[in-house]
Amino acid sequence: MPTADRILIQQVQLLDPGSPHHEATVDVLMHAGRIEAIGEALPHSDDTERVSGEGKLLVPGFYDLGALCGDPGHEYREDMASLRAAARAGGYTGAAILPNTTPAIAHKAQVEYVTRSNARGSVRLDPIGAITQGAEGVDLTEMYDMHAAGAVAFSDGTHALQDDGLMLRALQYVKPFGGVVLNRPHSRALARGGQIHEGVVSTQLGMPGISTLSAVMMLRRDLYLLAYAESRLHVLGVSSAEEVALLRAAKAEGLSVTASVSALHLTHDVSSVATYDTNYKVLPPLRTSDDRATLIAAVQDGTIDCITSDHRPYDTEAKDLEF
Repeated sequence: MPTADRILIQQVQLLDPGSPHHEATVDVLMHAGRIEAIGEALPHSDDTERVSGEGKLLVPGFYDLGALCGDPGHEYREDMASLRAAARAGGYTGAAILPNTTPAIAHKAQVEYVTRSNARGSVRLDPIGAITQGAEGVDLTEMYDMHAAGAVAFSDGTHALQDDGLMLRALQYVKPFGGVVLNRPHSRALARGGQIHEGVVSTQLGMPGISTLSAVMMLRRDLYLLAYAESRLHVLGVSSAEEVALLRAAKAEGLSVTASVSALHLTHDVSSVATYDTNYKVLPPLRTSDDRATLIAAVQDGTIDCITSDHRPYDTEAKDLEF
């Protein structure tokens, strides 16, 4: 790693849509950790350390949405220090973390527990407050108090909010302070017992499937409630072409909705689980190759707003199991 006070990265491609140098191959001069100049063939002094950027990309720090942390309650899986180390290694400088800890991020104190940790780390962790107590889908939390303490959004995280009335009240609750509700499009009633995407592969493997309908029905509900509440919604983990079509129509109607997709759903489809590799057993499930192609196109045209890591730390004993 370079250690000099002045560092010149030469001939690197810069990716930053907000910069006039976006996609250009340039030199970047840094002094004391800050960018001092960007341009072609920048002059430099003899004490400047030169680093070749040829064939490399230089981008602003990434921000991840919806990472899971084990701290508190499951530090044996991951604590905040290891989460920050993993994020930093991947080029991330910030992450919004889900509320599914033990106890859940469902009160002002838990929000402050996360925000105070930022004084000790180089990667900023932003807490997402739980919509319901314990993220159990029963009683609403004091979202305004958590917002005032630093919660950046509200969700039950890995637990999709199933109750229609609770979802509506959550959307209404956050509206006065401009908050946003995150929900996963996953109907437990329609996916009960499912293991992988319902289709040819699930039939060949003799496994109960999770139909696209389980995601579409939940997303339809959330979009109807969003229109009624005139609030803000983020759809966490789009997985199918049908969901993309619903999102595209909702955005055309002017609804305040954004969406994300996991990187794995852009690189793999349901055929990857045919070998019983549990690394590909995820929720939402990997779907068809056509769904994957539609997701890629939706990222390219802006229907899907961001790509997430869908970071889920598990200990070996919990993951290295039969399918």
